[in-house]
Amino acid sequence: YNEVADELVRELKQAEEAINLAAAARGEAIPVEKKKTTKNKKKLLPNGKTKKNHDDKNIRRRVYDALNVLMAM
Repeated sequence: YNEVADELVRELKQAEEAINLAAAARGEAIPVEKKKTTKNKKKLLPNGKTKKNHDDKNIRRRVYDALNVLMAM
């Protein structure tokens, strides 16, 4: 499970970087997440974690769920 989740997170990050590079090469604005104006540079979630860590954990959780469903079949 961990290897599959690690690979998917890695591929997602590479895809985001490729999209940003392609947009920059075309002279377009680089897609970014909408940010609210706050004093802190990193947005902290209620549990003290950053949004990026939260997204990575969500990907892992969904990988585990999908693999469990496939194993049950």
